[in-house]
Amino acid sequence: MAKDHIVLAVDLDGTLVRDSNNGFHPQDVAVLRKGLPVQLILATGRSLMGARMPFEKNGLIAAQPLEYPLVLNNGGLLCSAYEKPVAYFPFEQVVTDELIRVAFDHPEVTFLLQGQSEVFQINETESGVRAMHSYGFIPSRFQREKRTTPISKLMALSDRKEDLDNVAAAFAHLSIDGNYSMHDIYEVVPVGIDKAQGLKKLLTILGLDHTTLVVAGDGDNDAGMIALADKSFAPLNGRDFIREMADFVIDAEPRGLLTPILEMLL
Repeated sequence: MAKDHIVLAVDLDGTLVRDSNNGFHPQDVAVLRKGLPVQLILATGRSLMGARMPFEKNGLIAAQPLEYPLVLNNGGLLCSAYEKPVAYFPFEQVVTDELIRVAFDHPEVTFLLQGQSEVFQINETESGVRAMHSYGFIPSRFQREKRTTPISKLMALSDRKEDLDNVAAAFAHLSIDGNYSMHDIYEVVPVGIDKAQGLKKLLTILGLDHTTLVVAGDGDNDAGMIALADKSFAPLNGRDFIREMADFVIDAEPRGLLTPILEMLL
């Protein structure tokens, strides 16, 4: 493959981010610090604040913006290089109002409402706080006057699956798409919004839609991107069906994720 015509879209949690402390493998840190010979795009369910967190914790950035194009909020927010927003896909206001109502009806679950530049919290639970810290969220308390802020993703956080199941059932009447992205997260986005569609739109915006697309991901919300890819990779810790979908499975423990991928591509 010609390296100038390769886009590498990489998921964060469970793929590039390998632990609850937002750690990268030391070899991945070295590769990122040196710079990749292909175009890297980060594709994540995290907000911009959450996506920045592991790069800050691993000493790769401080006050400067991320240099990579971004698919954030599971496709709800797209940014070109250096965190410049280029597209945003929020819920309709009537849907947002109903999501907020359900959230207040379930105080046993912590909810995060992800906007374009802000994240708001409804309810506070011990497991929700742990999850927020793990995934890099530092939300503001939701206030009723923020009701009209356009929201593109909602996350329900609990370490009790039955609580998340109850929330999913309470959302069932709405025209939204939902999935369990992690064992302690149920998340919803507008219909038709996901990482794969967000990635496709971003590639078109950036003029990269005719390049070779390589994807690395580990979870349910990465399946669409892997199906879209010309070549795909899954880490050894990925979901069973994701490993089966991917062209290659990588044990990232010895040398990180990026070095083995780049060796196979270049």
